[in-house]
Amino acid sequence: LEEYSALELIFPDLITKQTETSFDVIIEPNPGEENSIGIKLSVFLNPDYPREAPSYTLKPLYDLDRNAIEPLNQVVSDIIDRDMGNPMMFDLIEGIREWLNNQYSAEEEEKIVEVVKKVYETYTPVTPESFLAWQEQYNRELKIKEENDRELLKTQPYINGLTYQDVWSKPSGKEIFEKGYHAEADEEDK
Repeated sequence: LEEYSALELIFPDLITKQTETSFDVIIEPNPGEENSIGIKLSVFLNPDYPREAPSYTLKPLYDLDRNAIEPLNQVVSDIIDRDMGNPMMFDLIEGIREWLNNQYSAEEEEKIVEVVKKVYETYTPVTPESFLAWQEQYNRELKIKEENDRELLKTQPYINGLTYQDVWSKPSGKEIFEKGYHAEADEEDK
């Protein structure tokens, strides 16, 4: 009972008490995250536990194959044999979690291999010639886009309703000053 209380503190959301001597634990490789595999461990503690092995059942959850339970039973049996005479539930839960992590890693590795195969099936090898051809086409497309953007900018409202062309076709302050200065100089000469 003390062991169950400790487990309840360690795994508050994953452990469910069924009776005074039995409980269920949901074990996932990465608790608190989305998992594609998991195990439901149902434990019945015998009156002589921990001197006597607990009775247990393992149920696969999510995408874990039922056939994967057989090797896991061996792992659980090894942990029970090793810890006989001592409280073993924490070691049992962590042993199953470690086994699930190994399974999960293998699953993830298979998915990565599939993705890599798909990428390489559509992969085009890059040679200096193919790169130069691509670069030339890219530069042409970029130049056309820049020209289109420049033309569009000329017709779009720019400042206070004026277009780009209106703004840049007016003389600058310097040009007005120089023009005015020359006009005054011309009048003085007369």
